[in-house]
Amino acid sequence: MGYQVPDSVLPFSLANVAHNYSAGDAVVEFRHSNKALATIRLHPERAARFFIDAGGAYLSTSSKFRAAFPIDLVIVPTLAPLEADEVWVEDTTVRRNSTTRLASRVLRNIWYRRSDEEFILFRNDVERAWPSIMLKKPELRRDTPLVVEMYYSEDRIDREVQWAGFGFQVWLQIQTHLRRGTPASVLLIDEPDIYLHPDLQRRLLRSVRNQFVQFVMATHSVEIVNEAEPNEIISIIPHLKSGRRIHTDEEFASLYHYLGSTDNADYARIARSRRVIFVEGKDGRALRRFAARCNLKQLADPQGPPIVRLGGFSQWRRAIDAVWAFKHVLDLEIDAFCLFDRDYRSDEQVDAFISSAAEADVVCHVLRRKEIENYLLIPDAIHRALLRRIRTRGQASNIPTVNDVAGWLDEICHEFKIPVMSRRLANVLQFAKERGSPVDQSTLISQCTTEFEQEWRDASIRLTRVPGKEVLARINDTLQSQFKVAVTEAMLIDSLQVAELDVDLQRVLQQLNNFCNE
Repeated sequence: MGYQVPDSVLPFSLANVAHNYSAGDAVVEFRHSNKALATIRLHPERAARFFIDAGGAYLSTSSKFRAAFPIDLVIVPTLAPLEADEVWVEDTTVRRNSTTRLASRVLRNIWYRRSDEEFILFRNDVERAWPSIMLKKPELRRDTPLVVEMYYSEDRIDREVQWAGFGFQVWLQIQTHLRRGTPASVLLIDEPDIYLHPDLQRRLLRSVRNQFVQFVMATHSVEIVNEAEPNEIISIIPHLKSGRRIHTDEEFASLYHYLGSTDNADYARIARSRRVIFVEGKDGRALRRFAARCNLKQLADPQGPPIVRLGGFSQWRRAIDAVWAFKHVLDLEIDAFCLFDRDYRSDEQVDAFISSAAEADVVCHVLRRKEIENYLLIPDAIHRALLRRIRTRGQASNIPTVNDVAGWLDEICHEFKIPVMSRRLANVLQFAKERGSPVDQSTLISQCTTEFEQEWRDASIRLTRVPGKEVLARINDTLQSQFKVAVTEAMLIDSLQVAELDVDLQRVLQQLNNFCNE
């Protein structure tokens, strides 16, 4: 049972929908978390067909059809310049066009009919991105025919929105469409970065992520890719039948090469701010979010000093080389702050590294935990993020407790005991060899093993030593198998309370915020 879809409701032509003029249908499939499969079959010579496989259920009515695949889609249509003179139209015309590519022709009509309370919320969203303007509600101009006008004030001068640049017009339309959704909606938006300033592109992604439980955004914007979580990025390549998630630094490098490098922009930002923060991997995203959670505005500001990726300890001299190049080649005095993961290093190794960096006149700090993700291994924060995901999905039974989460963490940590101890021991032996230590290996092994066993008995210390990324991945495996949900690092940071953050991380964030503010 399904529907034949008339060509008139499709937002594209079927003339060349078949792949390379083949006789077969173009088939699009969507699988819901309830295991129902929706299928659309398209062909230029016959009506499009839409049906749902819900485990053999007989979907004889439209209500059963919708219940089998319960989604609320918010599709942002193609955006266009606003009309120079927008004529007042009937309510039915506004409703018919407000979700289509003709929405730009009725934007003022839409907000003319909305309540003052709705308009204030919309205006606040717009003015947060454009702090120099004040948006006013549309009003009628008594011409023949009637014309709807919407003004904004900038530098105490009123201007009609059509006089503004296309970037502002696009932002008004995007914010209008976003307000159609609820937290349970799925947003689809294509190339939203066109005509938008880089800061607005990043702001848009943050807004969409906070407002929708799921979204699909097609883009070529490096700014949006940089702002996205790694697990949110899917590369679509024409000759492949499925999308490819980005996991490794090499894959990111290939993606950036395709989209266009941002190195020149980073250099310009360094030259402008005269300071730079060097980190391992993609810790910059987490640092910005932690800072925002702690209300450290200078560090949280994406337009502040850039955060540049280095390798691990072995690459710290690249920071010295970069500072030297700015000073002697470009004649710019640059300050640098380096933040590194502890990994599996001992206190002696960390102290030796800090001393050598200080001799080179570079400020370095090493986290007290294995990596920055270890600061998210907080049972209460994970539990709050999990409850939010479960409630969004509408699940009301089999709700886990904080003790359940703590139990999962403890069980997963114990599975890493031998690998962690082995890596720790290998680092101790390698460091002793490099320093020419007179202590024999058997003594070092005995001392390291005894110390490790004492630390491992303390659950709070265990959480600082295990590989945080892998533990979070294992937690998500558990959540997927039991509750069909997962939690991201961004969700965990948003769910934690500042008082739950380790004092070490709070101190580092404050130091970095002061560094950005100097």
